[in-house]
Amino acid sequence: MMQSFFHQGDILIVDDSPENLKTLQMILNQEGYQIRPAINGELALHSVKKQIPDLVILDIRMPGMDGYEVCRHFKADKRLADIPVIFISGLTNTEDKVKAFQAGGVDYIAKPFQAEEVLLRVKTHLTIRHTQSSLETANNQLMAVQKDLKHLNADLENRVSRRTAELEKTNMALQKSEARLKEQQTHLEEIVKERTAELERKAAELEIAKNQAESADRLKSVFLASISHELRTPLNSIIGFTGIILNELVGPLNFEQKKELRMAKASAHHLLDLINDVLDISKIETGELELSWEPFNMGKILEQTMEEMKPMATQKSLVLSKEIASDVEKITSDERRVRQVLINLIGNAIKFTDQGEVKISCQISKHITIVYLIYFINKSYIYQFLSKYFIINYFHLLTIYSFTKHHKHLDELTLISLRSAHYIHINHITS
Repeated sequence: MMQSFFHQGDILIVDDSPENLKTLQMILNQEGYQIRPAINGELALHSVKKQIPDLVILDIRMPGMDGYEVCRHFKADKRLADIPVIFISGLTNTEDKVKAFQAGGVDYIAKPFQAEEVLLRVKTHLTIRHTQSSLETANNQLMAVQKDLKHLNADLENRVSRRTAELEKTNMALQKSEARLKEQQTHLEEIVKERTAELERKAAELEIAKNQAESADRLKSVFLASISHELRTPLNSIIGFTGIILNELVGPLNFEQKKELRMAKASAHHLLDLINDVLDISKIETGELELSWEPFNMGKILEQTMEEMKPMATQKSLVLSKEIASDVEKITSDERRVRQVLINLIGNAIKFTDQGEVKISCQISKHITIVYLIYFINKSYIYQFLSKYFIINYFHLLTIYSFTKHHKHLDELTLISLRSAHYIHINHITS
């Protein structure tokens, strides 16, 4: 039989025969039980006072104090009374077995014993003891819950009584008020008749105005769609021809020419995005907006956005810097709208910073892609950040957190945050 290496239970074996102690200890140790041997009743009583066992295997015939007396000592002590005692003896007559059970034993094993029988009986009574212990614990918890419920019920009854008294007092006041209201009802009915006629007239006027507004709104949407289409056509041509020139299909370009053309192409793309946003407004109003969910590199978008915003920072002699972590990877969202949020936030940071630095930092923190925007306004330090947990549904305002060491600038910061807020929805971000 393979020896187990975990503690199944603490068992005290009391037998004056060293051979029996050794045999029982070997049988039970192989099944992972922790064994404490005792060769007489006095040692057994001394052992249980130091540490209460989970189960006792007790011989009957021993010099000095016999097994019956030892068991009665156990049962007389409240701390030991629940320990299951299995008697083991060569006495096989019914009278000895009855006496063992009367002394408080839970089972009886006759000598010579079989290993399988000893293991089965030990396992059975340890299981019963553990089950009883669990039931007692659950019962104590239940009693504690019942006690709490009783207190809560008493408190609830007191609250109901107080509330009832308050309601009765209120009811009396309402009855008095009802009498006064009836006196005023006649007068109000006359006023209502007069106002009803006036409201009917205004309702008719409002209906006409509503129809006119709806008609104007439809015309506006048609106009926006039309003018956006007319603007997109030449812009697409500019982007296309710029791409042809950049590909050097019409002749070679030097480095500075390529740089300027790329900036012009990027600006044209940005203008095209703004025109598309105008179309989006009309689509939002008609409930026809569809978002484009595609994975894109957040670090690359930040790089491109910074490049587009550099001229604006240069005009104010500001340093526009970036710190993008190497582990920043792809996110899944609407790339154009994420780009738009970044452009507007950085633009506002540049706009409201008179001198110093505007810094963009992007990193992964606990699998969350976070973009930090740090800049100065009125000599106060401002720190804003965007993360996937603060970018919410498309029709909700993007939450921008602003912090400052000077509370006197809170109103100013709130204004900046509102100006920096845009509509966006990020479905899923992977790092």
